[in-house]
Amino acid sequence: GASRLSTLKVNKIVGLTSSVVVVPATAMEVTTVTPAESPYDILPEDGFIIVSSVASPIVLNLPDPANLAGSFYVVKDGSGNCSPTSSITVNPPGGSLIDKGASLVIDSSSAAVSIVTDGTEWYVF
Repeated sequence: GASRLSTLKVNKIVGLTSSVVVVPATAMEVTTVTPAESPYDILPEDGFIIVSSVASPIVLNLPDPANLAGSFYVVKDGSGNCSPTSSITVNPPGGSLIDKGASLVIDSSSAAVSIVTDGTEWYVF
């Protein structure tokens, strides 16, 4: 399975309402995903997802956002090989959107995106 390491310290978004509360220095799971694991179903406890190799397209599936309001993920091309032909596609589950679209495609070398949910949809920030 995917390897995990809980040593990265980041800020965690606690709530998405008219104001956002930030709690500093909260530990976040670090998960490394390999091409053999594609498509990879992101777990609620995953936080920082590093794609270790992008020799061919990689697919990551977000979890159902219900009961996850304020949760966020960071997806990173750890290989530096992302391109329009070898991309990372992040899919929300059926019925939800990511930035009003059906999926998010990462196709720039060494790119990273942060994704947060309000409990209904997913947003890039």
